[in-house]
This record gives sequence, C-alpha cells and structure tokens, in this order.
Amino acid sequence: MLVQKIYVGLIILCTLSASFVFARHPFRTHHPQSTNVTVCCDGYKPSTLFSNRLRLYPIFAFRKQDVLDHLIPLEPITYRLDSSKTVPGAQLGKIVERVIFEVVTKKKLIKKAKETSDCTILRDRNFNYKTSHGLIILKCKNYPFVVKIFMENPASFFDFHSTGIEPPFFFYMGGGANRHLTGMTRIRNRNLIQETIESLPRWKNHVEIPRKWYWLPKEQKELTLIGRNIGGHEEIKTTIPALYAIIEDEIEIKKETNRITPRKKRKLIIELCNDLHIYLDPHPHNYAFIEDKKTKQFKIALVDTEHFPTMAGIETKVQFKDHFGWYTYLAQNYLSRLYGQTKKDLLMLQGQVSEVSIHQPIRVAAKIAKLHS
Repeated sequence: MLVQKIYVGLIILCTLSASFVFARHPFRTHHPQSTNVTVCCDGYKPSTLFSNRLRLYPIFAFRKQDVLDHLIPLEPITYRLDSSKTVPGAQLGKIVERVIFEVVTKKKLIKKAKETSDCTILRDRNFNYKTSHGLIILKCKNYPFVVKIFMENPASFFDFHSTGIEPPFFFYMGGGANRHLTGMTRIRNRNLIQETIESLPRWKNHVEIPRKWYWLPKEQKELTLIGRNIGGHEEIKTTIPALYAIIEDEIEIKKETNRITPRKKRKLIIELCNDLHIYLDPHPHNYAFIEDKKTKQFKIALVDTEHFPTMAGIETKVQFKDHFGWYTYLAQNYLSRLYGQTKKDLLMLQGQVSEVSIHQPIRVAAKIAKLHS
C-alpha cells in the first residue's frame, strides 16, 4: 500500500507540473504545419488545440453512426431480474430529457442535493456543473436502469483540467482521449466481450454483462472535429454527437456476495481481464460478484465496459500478475508518454493504431478451468 501511495503521489505531482513544463509563451505563434484539431458546433465559437500529442486514434476513430446503430428502442423493455415487468424505452428517454434540463438549469441545487426529480446521482466527479459538460452517472428512482450522460462543446472538449483529476492522465496516455470519445466504445466493447466470453469455457457461465443502449435528444447538436497535419493527413474530419446518453441495466452492488474474499475477487478480476487482453478496466469497483440464491453459484457482473486500451493508450497485448503490476504498468506508461518522448516520436505515433484497439477482435486462447467460490 505504501508503494502504491508513493506511485500515486508522484504521478499527481507530475501531472500538476506538466502545465508548467509544457507551457508556451502567449505571443509565440504556431508553425503552419503544426498538428492541431479544431472542434466546431452550431451556436458555439470554434476551439482549436495545437499539440503533437494528438493522435488519429482515438480522436477520429468514431462517428455519429456508431451511436445511431445502437439506439434504445421505443417499445417496452423488460427488467433485467423480472421479465414480467417492462418500461417503454420512450419513457426512459423522457427521464433523460428531464435530467438534462434540471442539471443545466438548476446547477447548484442538483450538485448539492445529488439527485434530480427522477434520478439519484451516482457519480459526478467528471462533470462540471458550472459549464454543464463532462460525464454524469445517475440511477433511475423508479426503474432498474442507470443513465450515463455525456455533454461537451467546442471549448470544453479538450479542456481536460475542468472535469476532475483523471482526464489529464487519459489525455496524455490516450493521445487526446476523453470520456466523450471513449463513451462511444462502451457498447461496441460490450459486444466484443460478450462474443469472447461465449468462447471461453472458464467464464461463459459466470460472467454477466448488462444490456446497454444509446440515447440521443430530438434536437441534436453535433461536434465536428477537423484535424490538420495529423498522422500523415493534411486534413481529416469526423462528426460525433455533442450530447448523448447510455441507458443500461442496473447492477445492484449492495447485493454482492461476501463469500468471496476481496483478495480472491481481485485475483479473479485480473485473470478475467488477462483473458480479454485488458479490454476492460481491472479496477475492482467495475465488477460485482452476485450470488444466485437458488444455485449458490455466483456471476461476475461487469459494471463498466469502457474500452480500457483506448483510454489508457495501451498499444500491445499485456498480461498482469496482480493489481500492483497493473498500477505499475500504468504509471510507467503515463510517465513515458508525458516526459519520455521526443517531438519526432510523437509525430511517428500519430497515425499508429494499436493491436488492441476497439476495432480489433479479441483473439484469446481459452483456458479450461472451473470458476467457483
């Protein structure tokens, strides 16, 4: 624990010092061939970021169609644990609309109360109430569903210092990655994980993945990302939603079994993630061990399916013995990205796509073993 705290302290110190280390004189002009990305949206002033740390992947890896392909149906949706009960998808959409309205118009009240009329806030550490941007996660009060809302505008898209301590790490490690972009990996990655789990005898009867759907507002605004001099492209564009949400089944963390020790849970999590080439974040909070009262067996419920290599800039297949090895790897990866690359290195990496990107299938060798408590 002491070593982990030292690692965390050093990383935070390096992150805070990065703004001074990479500071640029306000009157120094940018070279015409400098790498830059401009974010545009109707009704907003365009915002441009100049940085050699920006990469084609993940910034230009996604488009609006990725969301449209997995929109929530308007017809009734069954409950995860009780198929006799349903709620119309259109009703859940109305709840999201009301949540957004209240969060935007009642900023201070919602921040203090940690709830809206329809939902309870589960996490808002990556959300900026003052400017209404970032990621906010809520639980419906009357339905067993969780809502994750992603909101950005041109000025906030690369403003990673305004939504918590985590975004700067992701920006430097992931080549410009942020929650808004990686939110568009969650359903694609869920489907990849689901397909892979079915081919792994060890896990296929012991892993549960909640259903997920995207939601878009009726009056949609789009962010147009225009990259110049990046990854060998003189200019490249993509369009993504400025505001979208993910609606998914609720996993009741409070009902986790206590028949498995925390140490055993961490071991199983690392083994599962290794079998999936770390396509999932191994953080223990992202997994719930739920016991079936009838069979007395348990399943590992995947709370979050964000594609971790995209967020953390992982480029090759990696394996970890334990969580300490994972923390160490992330620390080394972050520090090497922040301080260990020359301008030439950064330019060469701009167009590189990792072998574990969200567009790559998971190729694993199944391990024949029994998972039990």
